[in-house]
Amino acid sequence: MKLIHNHYASILGFVVFFVIALSKITLGPDELTHLEIGTIFLNEGIYTNTKIHPLLSIFSASINQLINSPLMTYKIIYGFTGALLSLSIFKILEEFMLYQHDIKKVHFFVILTPGILLFSLYSISNIFYTAIAYYSIYMTYLAFKKDSYMHLIFAGILLGLSYLARFEGLILFISLISILIFIKLFIDRSLKIYSQIIILFSSFLVCVLPWHIYLFSNDLIFSNIIYGGYNSGIWEDGISKFLIGDNKILFDEFNLITHFLMPIGKNIVLYSEAISNVRTFPFFFLPFIVFGLYELKYSNKLYIFIAPFLATLTYLFFYVEARYVTAAIPVLSILAGLGIVNLLKNHITKINFYHIITLVIFMDVIFGILWIFAEH
Repeated sequence: MKLIHNHYASILGFVVFFVIALSKITLGPDELTHLEIGTIFLNEGIYTNTKIHPLLSIFSASINQLINSPLMTYKIIYGFTGALLSLSIFKILEEFMLYQHDIKKVHFFVILTPGILLFSLYSISNIFYTAIAYYSIYMTYLAFKKDSYMHLIFAGILLGLSYLARFEGLILFISLISILIFIKLFIDRSLKIYSQIIILFSSFLVCVLPWHIYLFSNDLIFSNIIYGGYNSGIWEDGISKFLIGDNKILFDEFNLITHFLMPIGKNIVLYSEAISNVRTFPFFFLPFIVFGLYELKYSNKLYIFIAPFLATLTYLFFYVEARYVTAAIPVLSILAGLGIVNLLKNHITKINFYHIITLVIFMDVIFGILWIFAEH
């Protein structure tokens, strides 16, 4: 029982995610691609697709070589992804939740959010990246809280792993560095940030260097998603189409309305639809976010935790798809869960938090049934 108590968040995350993963009867196209590329790399030492970052490919292929079951491989990965994300969310709540007695309720609410638990079931790379991203953000917070260089090194390595999971990891790293510099220079007014940034950057660089050496050997600086994109139309929306896509324009052809305001406006609409979708973060939870702000313990370092959300906003310049906003959902869900606690505690007496949990479970079940009968 002591073991369960000490590792409650990780065990809960693994069990819930693994049980949900048991509903998988086939692998999604992304998972098959990752597995195929990783297997070729392990067998022949050649990484055949520089659009796809290598961590999930190599990780999934390594597990599959041990158990020889592609479907079970991804069920196990989904379970461990849930364990890491659940642990990260619980640790974040421990640091910033004002009143701790409701922490397990809020934590469970966050884990059950459809965009966290169900949406990435057949597109696992997004939730895989999200789990690493949130743990790296928590570890960065811990490093600055404890003023620990060892924690900084570990945080830099984790941030590097998030980048090796998906390209968004680089945007996450840049967003985080920007937030840290802002906090230290303009709020704390401390110059020590420079040595800390150097350590964080150095460990990040060491982690990602082999990948970039490989890319450089293939005449690339970044993965070629930057240069070509996917056939799904990543260059069909956003200002990137006119800047670095196949249809890029010359400077003297640039029109502020046509080439900037209209694409950005369109993608803002697409992003808002994606982020408030019932299968990601249901729109009726959005009003609770404001009330969640009253349940936080404020400190300058709190701003660190908006980095994953900010990283998803870069899709406004490219192509917005619902699964691309996955990393923003835990932040929103934490605030919504705290907001529900605030309202139940201060304003509503006829219902309790367990009614809300029941509603979320019911929503998960309905969405899960629809998902099973839908074409993936």
